[in-house]
Formats: sequence, structure tokens, C-alpha cells
Amino acid sequence: MISLDFETYCDIDIRKVGLDAYTAHPSFEVMMMAYRLDDGPLQHWQAHQGPFPEEARERLLDPGQEKWAYNSAFERRALLCGLGIETPVEGWRCSMALAYMRGFTGSLGAVGEQMLLPQDQQKQKVGARLIRKFCMPQRITRNQPHRRRDWNTDPDDWELFGEYNRTDVFAEEAIRDRIINYPIPEDEWLLYELDQKVNDRGMPFDRVFATNVARMSEARRDELLDRMRALTGLENPNSQAELLRWLRTQGYPFEDIRENTVKRALALNLPCAEVLRLRQWSGKTATKKAATALLSAGQDDRISVLGLAHLTPDQPVTCRITKPDRTTIDFTGTHTFSPEQIEWFKAGSALNIIRQQMNPS
Repeated sequence: MISLDFETYCDIDIRKVGLDAYTAHPSFEVMMMAYRLDDGPLQHWQAHQGPFPEEARERLLDPGQEKWAYNSAFERRALLCGLGIETPVEGWRCSMALAYMRGFTGSLGAVGEQMLLPQDQQKQKVGARLIRKFCMPQRITRNQPHRRRDWNTDPDDWELFGEYNRTDVFAEEAIRDRIINYPIPEDEWLLYELDQKVNDRGMPFDRVFATNVARMSEARRDELLDRMRALTGLENPNSQAELLRWLRTQGYPFEDIRENTVKRALALNLPCAEVLRLRQWSGKTATKKAATALLSAGQDDRISVLGLAHLTPDQPVTCRITKPDRTTIDFTGTHTFSPEQIEWFKAGSALNIIRQQMNPS
């Protein structure tokens, strides 16, 4: 068995682009790894000090060895893109997935707090500052000339960063060891491995279509905002504060312009009803959704729509982008199907509905 945790660097923000684009970026690299083999001592490797440990490589390449990490999809992808080590899916175990199976949720630090683990077994809070310093590019100023900081620029903090990397493994092991006393059937791990393979494969994503959606949505949104400017005289009718002040002059009786509140206002037939409808429509344009999809979709990403069996008029749908390493990005979309069109969709086509009506037997 091997337990491991990486610290990595990249010029782009993983929270904005997702794991696939993050690890595929030319600037991505693995800087250090804390790891433990079986019940042996915790060990630490730094990329600038020497080659990747052969004993760790052997364990990682062996499908019969358990490989434990918190959100192990990150380590698996980092090994492939940052170190050129393609590990088999078999044998990977995820302490985050195990924690989620038991009703916990959130980040490594959040789960440790939910479990009330001792402080020395929880994620160090100093890590956020160190990650900002060493894992992402820095803003160059008169007093700070380094675009990237490391062991040369900040030796004391770098040493603390290595200690933070080590304590992450302690925290991950503590979570695993606490929950492992409540075992799950081995078949669940086989399903976990299958889940990773399925999501690695994914489904096609049409970049041309998404690009056109983004362009058309942007154009339509501009049209709606221009109409709102003409009706309200506001320079920026997209500003909630400005628009709310104007609406109050038109008899709008509510204190906010959230979606459900706007629906209630439209039932009152107020003089500002057209502006409220324009705001509704502008909120339904897919500008941000399409842009997010294009930004985060990799060459092997897949996108799917969840819950189509329960498609309902005027209810949003959840879309999911799945990365080759099983990580996902969910976002909410809207559909324009009428009840009749939904029936056509579920039947496979309108012709199938007609055929059923003509041949009821």
C-alpha cells in the first residue's frame, strides 16, 4: 500500500478551468510528494532535489497495490501529466469517496473537522497562505520582483510548505483509518474503479456548437440590455442596485429582484413589467454557461445532461462536464421543451407518439 499527497504549480487556476485543463497546461508541474509505504515512516520527495523515488513508482504501477489519496483523481492525473507515470486505475482508493459514502462532505479540512479529529491529525490552516505563495504565479511589484516563488526566494516558508505537505498525508490517513472500521463491500471499490474508467471515456463535446451558443447568447443579451437602457434610462441596467432603485420609482413593492420575487411582481401587472420580463430573459441567456464549458472542456472531456427521465416543463436541468480523470464540473441549464415536446422526447420522436395513437393495441 502507498499513501500519497502532491503539491503542484500551474499558471492557471484549477478552480476556474478544472483538473484536466490545469494538469494539461504547459506550466503544470509536480513540486513535491509526501508518501508512506505500508506502515513505514513518512517520506518526502522534492522534484528539484532528485528523481522520483523508484520504490514509490513500483507501488503506483502495480495494480495489486492499494494507492490511497484524498480525491485520488488529482494524484492520478498529476502522475500522468506532471511526471509521465501512467498508473492503472485498479488499486486506486480515495479517502474522499470513502468519507462521502459515510455521509461526510467537503474538503480534506472540512471532513477532518466534521469527524472531530485531534488537531494534529487535521489539515493545517497555514496551507492556504503557502499555496497562494508557491502554487500559483505572483503579481510583480516594486517590492516583489518574483513571478514565481520557491525554495530560493523563501527558504523558511518552503520548509514549512514541505511540512504542510507531510501533514496532509497524516490528515488523509486519519480520515481513512477512522472510517475503515466501518467496512464497505469490496464490490464498491470495483464500482469505483469502473466509475473512473467510464468517466475517463466520457462523451463528445461539440466545441463549434458551444462557441456559436456563446456568440449568439452574447448578442441576444446585448439586445435585451439595450432595450432595458432605453426603457429605464440607466447606464447599467444589469446592476441589481441601480435597477432596484429604478423599479421602486415604478411602484415595485419588494426589497430584492431575485427570481421568485420577480415572478410575484409580474403577477401584479406593474408599469415596470416589461423591464422585469427583459431581466428574466437576459438571465436565461447561456453566455456564462457556454464560456465555462469552453474554458474547462479538454480534448477528451465529456458532457451529459442528468435526470432526463424526469424532465419537467420550466424546471432547470443539471449539466455535467466529466474529465478523463473522473473529476466533474456541474452547472445548471434551462430547456424550452413544452409538455408535448417532452413526451415526444421520451418516446424517441413525435412519429412514435403518432404511431402509438394510430395503433393503440
